[in-house]
Amino acid sequence: MASTTERGYGNEHQKMRAQIKRDVVDPGLGYCWRCGRWIDPAKPWDLGHDDHDRSTYRGPECRPCNRGTRRRDRQERRPPRRWVL
Repeated sequence: MASTTERGYGNEHQKMRAQIKRDVVDPGLGYCWRCGRWIDPAKPWDLGHDDHDRSTYRGPECRPCNRGTRRRDRQERRPPRRWVL
């Protein structure tokens, strides 16, 4: 299994996540950048990357939205279905 750094979650990512946790999520000010729902500080959340540029962080992201990104990517890449009538 790849390390967190190899998967794009190295020192910079961890520092930024800790800062957002302290300044935004823990005080109850965190909203998912993707769906707009409030992020409960007591529940797990992720620091979301841009879908097209992993070097860009978009902000706090609720787990369902973040974990659904891979599924959305696969759906976008899927060739259009040919319907035979």
